[in-house]
Amino acid sequence: MVVTARDVSGRKQIERALSTEHQFVQHLFDTSPVAKTVLDTDGTIVQANKRAEELLGLPRSEIAGRAYDETDWNIVDEDGTPIPSEDLPFSVAMRTGEAVFGSELGVEGPDGETVWLSVNVAPTRSTEGDVEFAVASMADISEQKRLQRELEQSEELHRTTLNNITDTVFITDDDGRFTYVCPNVHYIFEYSAAEVEAMDSVAEILGSDPAPDEFGHGDVVENVELVVTDADGTDHTVLVTVTSVAIQNGSRLYSIRDVTQRVQYERALQETHASRTFALEAADAGIWEWTVGEKDVHWDSTCERLFGLERGAFEGTVDAFMGYVHPDDRAEVQAAIQTTLEEGRPFAMTYRIVRADGVERWIDGRGTVRTDDEDGGRTMIGVSIDVTAREERIQQLRVLDTVLRHNFHNDMNVIRGYAETVSEEAPDPFSAYADRVIAQCDHLLDVTDKEKAITELLSSEPMRERIDLSEAAHDVVERARKRHPHAIIEIDAPAGATAVVSHTIDEALTELVENAVEHSDRETPTISVELTADPDAVEVAVRDDGPGIPEIEREVVLGDRPIEPLYHGSGLGLWLATWIVSRSNGTLSFGSNDPGEAW
Repeated sequence: MVVTARDVSGRKQIERALSTEHQFVQHLFDTSPVAKTVLDTDGTIVQANKRAEELLGLPRSEIAGRAYDETDWNIVDEDGTPIPSEDLPFSVAMRTGEAVFGSELGVEGPDGETVWLSVNVAPTRSTEGDVEFAVASMADISEQKRLQRELEQSEELHRTTLNNITDTVFITDDDGRFTYVCPNVHYIFEYSAAEVEAMDSVAEILGSDPAPDEFGHGDVVENVELVVTDADGTDHTVLVTVTSVAIQNGSRLYSIRDVTQRVQYERALQETHASRTFALEAADAGIWEWTVGEKDVHWDSTCERLFGLERGAFEGTVDAFMGYVHPDDRAEVQAAIQTTLEEGRPFAMTYRIVRADGVERWIDGRGTVRTDDEDGGRTMIGVSIDVTAREERIQQLRVLDTVLRHNFHNDMNVIRGYAETVSEEAPDPFSAYADRVIAQCDHLLDVTDKEKAITELLSSEPMRERIDLSEAAHDVVERARKRHPHAIIEIDAPAGATAVVSHTIDEALTELVENAVEHSDRETPTISVELTADPDAVEVAVRDDGPGIPEIEREVVLGDRPIEPLYHGSGLGLWLATWIVSRSNGTLSFGSNDPGEAW
């Protein structure tokens, strides 16, 4: 028997030392605050520490055995584009054999959250120099990325805002020399930023520097109005605000706003106000204003004068105003005001007042209600104009019209009566002469009836209401067919064609249809009435196959030719139709005299 003894105490010591070192390294690996993984040369994770477990949201047992480019982990770059496997840090390190530092990428985990990582990958080699493993360390930089994005967005916002605002910003030192000029300086001054920076001081571009004289009163100079001249020689009115700062190596920040357009608007508004005041004074129109719900009423001096009061003598209440209204007109005035308040529509009416000196006058009153968008408060405003002279002329016209028409009718009826007697009892040609007299009497009596209608129309306030023009046209055509059975009168009027027109609009339609029949040179006149409607207007066309209206009469009625002494016209019907249409906020036009043309 041969016994061999070998001393292995040294090897045991080395093994224990290696074991201790391994445990120490493993402890460092496991407790490192940086996420770490170890990958084999195929890219399979063989080990991960606790921080990697927290960072990747998976237990270490599930991390180990996964490939570094596992499909569950969507690895993306800054713009969200997936990074190819060959461009990932591990692939680059294994391909080059060199460590990769600071590679930033996003990992979308199973929970949908994207974690931004800064990744270092270093290959480890055997004693023979062959790569055996790769150690990857990962730091969570999500918060830094978020802060960086916010900073970049903030900088971009400020840059975009500064480039697009129309205000100009300068920063200067205490001597007014530029340390910063905003890029949009050309908006006001038509100079480039470089051209402004080359100037001696801010006073050169502004004409004067408001800071030296004003800074003694505080650290801010606000809204100093200056007139500056741009590179093209155009003047601009600007407001300059100067603030004490300590940025961009400067001490003063100048904010400059172009208010040229606003100044022009203000000037135009002042001119408009002056023109309005002049117009109101020229028209002798008084202005009044009443805050609805309160008793106080404001009158201007013209309004007071119209009511026979000295300046400032009006008592300033609704009751005081109503006290000046004629007792017989108070109810109508109160009703008009109440209707305006309830329906919001403007009112226009003529009423009598009894002035402070006891004299009666006629007033044309117009008003409307405005509602404040902010507090909903309502204010009624209006004008008052003395129209006594007009009302007296209208009254005189009515008296003359009544007297003359009454006498004319009586005398004409007497003449017609005698003519009928002659027609019945006298032989021809005297009987035929009498028939012509009768026809002319009927024509003149018809003219006086139309004159009465015109007088009533012109001497009354316009009254408009929404009327179904289709229905009105059908009624007019039906009556005309009964009066003229020999005529062919057609109508094309779709139902529901309504418009706000004069309440006498049917008289205008009647005149146009009657005129077409009576002045036709055909044995069987043909007339058509056509209505077309759109959301904004209703058009009524009356067409006939007659000779048409004489050109001179069309021009006179439309105002294209003055009424000359020798002009006599063919009657008043066309004038009546024209004025009714005008009071309906409409227009009357004529086609050519060719058969079938509208008028």
